[in-house]
Amino acid sequence: GGRCPFLTERGLCRIISELGEEYTSVICREHPRFYHRIGERIEGGIGASCEEAARIILSSDVYDSFLSVEKDSVDAPDETELDTKADAIQAAMEKAGRHKSAFLWYTDAHWVNGNSKVSPKLLNYLYMNTPMNKVNFGGDIIGDTLLATREEMKYLYEWRKAIKDLPNHHSVFGNHDMFNLDTVDYEDDNYRYAFLLAPEETYDIVWGDGNYYYIDNPAEKTRYFYIAYMTSDLTAMMAQGQFFCDALKSAPEGWHIVAIAHRWWQYSKSSTPTVGSIPGFEKDMLDVFDAYNARTTRSGSNYFYEQDFTDGKAKVEFCIGGHIHVDFDFFSDGGIPVIITTADANQNRVPDSTVDCGTTGTTTEAAVFGIIADYNDTDNTKITVVGVGRGTSRVVRKS
Repeated sequence: GGRCPFLTERGLCRIISELGEEYTSVICREHPRFYHRIGERIEGGIGASCEEAARIILSSDVYDSFLSVEKDSVDAPDETELDTKADAIQAAMEKAGRHKSAFLWYTDAHWVNGNSKVSPKLLNYLYMNTPMNKVNFGGDIIGDTLLATREEMKYLYEWRKAIKDLPNHHSVFGNHDMFNLDTVDYEDDNYRYAFLLAPEETYDIVWGDGNYYYIDNPAEKTRYFYIAYMTSDLTAMMAQGQFFCDALKSAPEGWHIVAIAHRWWQYSKSSTPTVGSIPGFEKDMLDVFDAYNARTTRSGSNYFYEQDFTDGKAKVEFCIGGHIHVDFDFFSDGGIPVIITTADANQNRVPDSTVDCGTTGTTTEAAVFGIIADYNDTDNTKITVVGVGRGTSRVVRKS
């Protein structure tokens, strides 16, 4: 009942802020969650001893329901597949130790096209069975329609509830999402389309003027950029560009920058998605990142004002996104890795696409990833990508 000796005067945990959450004890990581084993089944819940847990229980209309996250509830081709992937994620995190940025990742869900809710089960399973405590989504939850119908909004809201309990779940807006930000299905604003992609309540979000923001993770010494998809409003694009330039300049000494955006690459033809080019705004953004890492000035361009980065203190480590529905990696001119992952959707976006959609209801339907950047070798950052489902596992290093 006394005060924990590891709490700072501000009530923050010294272990988490200095080492990371994975270094805390089991009780610290799991409270107020509890588990009971019944034969081959493990049941978990939250205890009312925690004020926030009590609030959730008393305010929920589904407090007596069960969400299955058992391995058997996800039809894996091999019984050991999920354990193997979880072990790979944990091993990469343990090897990196304190010097890392790590999160679960998925993108291009396009959930209204017949997905059977496998990816939330995979994300929950990986959260329960690895030290991961952060989830990032790369945008596009709507299907191929430009404007969501009433039935699609209802379906998407059910998806939102399925992932709502994932920790630190944050999103960027994709091209399909941008058309729907004001779409409403119910009178309550919580059912507005923008709410489906909205970040969970996070006290340290720093917002720009639009749907873009950044979040600091002091334990990782990482600043995460969440860059919005924009195509036509030049004033808004330049405002976003300046926001992230200012965020670069204010990043603390020795910190890492991870840039998340829906689109970093645009294909010329959908049947060959890796043949294409970097779009204009994203190309300018990568050039800005290169100039920042090089500690130089950069002249003004189509989407950015002139910038002086000679006093920069952090480093842009890598960028990650989706949009083209395949696994594909490339590098900026200055050698910054850009990681693109395949779509979580189990459907082809266009008729001439050759993407393997997998089998509905199995892990091959989904594409979820563990992303672990190991900074122990400061000159050659190692980024381990662990694919669960259709996604390709690989290691990406600075060019």
